[in-house]
Amino acid sequence: MGFVKRAGLYVVRHRIKSLILLLVLTIIATFVLTGIAIQSSAKNAAKDVRTSVSGKISLNIDMSPQNMKTEQGKYGPMSYYAGDKITRDTLLALKEVEGVLDMNMSATNVVFAAAKNFKYLPAGFTMNTTPYGDSANMAVALSSEKYSGFTSGKLKLESGRHITDEDEHVILISDELAEYNNLSVGDSLELYIDYAGAFPEKVIEVEIIGIFSGTKGTGDGALTTSMIPGNQGIVDFPTANEANMEEVPADLEIFVEDPQSVQNVYDRIANHPGIKGKTFKLAIDTQEYDAIANPLESLQSLVSTLIIVISVVSVAILALLLTIWTRGRVKETGILLSIGVSKAKIVGQFILEAVIIAAIAFGIAYPASYAVADTAGDYIMDQVVDSQTLQGENNTSVPQGNFSSMMDGLSGKPSAENSIKEISVTVAPEYLVWVYGIGALLIICAVLIASYTIIRLKPKEILSKMS
Repeated sequence: MGFVKRAGLYVVRHRIKSLILLLVLTIIATFVLTGIAIQSSAKNAAKDVRTSVSGKISLNIDMSPQNMKTEQGKYGPMSYYAGDKITRDTLLALKEVEGVLDMNMSATNVVFAAAKNFKYLPAGFTMNTTPYGDSANMAVALSSEKYSGFTSGKLKLESGRHITDEDEHVILISDELAEYNNLSVGDSLELYIDYAGAFPEKVIEVEIIGIFSGTKGTGDGALTTSMIPGNQGIVDFPTANEANMEEVPADLEIFVEDPQSVQNVYDRIANHPGIKGKTFKLAIDTQEYDAIANPLESLQSLVSTLIIVISVVSVAILALLLTIWTRGRVKETGILLSIGVSKAKIVGQFILEAVIIAAIAFGIAYPASYAVADTAGDYIMDQVVDSQTLQGENNTSVPQGNFSSMMDGLSGKPSAENSIKEISVTVAPEYLVWVYGIGALLIICAVLIASYTIIRLKPKEILSKMS
């Protein structure tokens, strides 16, 4: 009788042992198959992030003391930036730089306006600095869709549309302010401008083109009107320029097509004639990309480690299980050796027995992994994101507050909390090939380890153990 037939008969006759081994191999294969699927899905998601989330280079005006000037205003000295400014000509020039995908200009605290035909949310302390009450500050954006408050997930456009570079005299307001004044998209606001006598007072009419959420509950306990984020709006550049009677200084965000090539684009911009030698600060900013990509990369690394650990533990478990069973087959081994069956064929029979059971187990593991892969992927992803969020909280020092940052309640920074928390895990048929390959190696290693305790013995030693 050949060893192939003997292996088949042994699997059928020893049902309990076969079922136990089937269960163990099914569980192991399900874990490995799930791990491969999660790792592959995370890798594909990371590739998608590279194409959907661009890297970013920040071009900021340098507001160092040497670039500031002070003039006497109605209520005392007023400081303002007197260095180079980022203009539309700068935008047009940088758009031609290789690798630049898009750009957006924005600035905070550039327009201070009182409410002439509406009312701001009330603050704890009022000074009535204008005939229409206290002023609130407005941010300005060339494209509000790319404004940090929206890209970070802090703000969300609830109705209307975003500001574009073609807009003039438009504004985005909070849903809090809209509800307080019974305002909606299409209504007009009159902004009263009076910069403490530095410029002539004026009224600028702007149209509400969008209403955003994300400020509720953030202005509790605010002392002044400007410190309530719900009072703060976002306007277009023509409005900001008109309010300030000059082109307002703003920061430029340069979006790079591939986040991994951001350094090359940075070097090209730094040496651009329109940038080099001017009072600008250039910095690479990949926070948005990192906030999304880092959890995915961490997930890939974690799952790779888990697959290795599962494989090692699987070999140990299988080796222990098979060693116990093999030791109970001393008599069978001795008989086979006595009739001239080689040790290689005996080991081959042991391997074939395990392989037959494994083939069935791996087939069962494929549909089983479908049921657990997506849930397991989301769970592990949550743990990775929560871990990175906690690490970020522990490693971040408390910033020192200043008046400017206290009045900026709309801008935001990307964080792990705003990153991908779910991935779609698909168990592709080709992953099963990997499982069969990895499983075959694990089984061979386990059987060789288990068989060594008997096969290393000489026939006489085996026969003596039988007696």
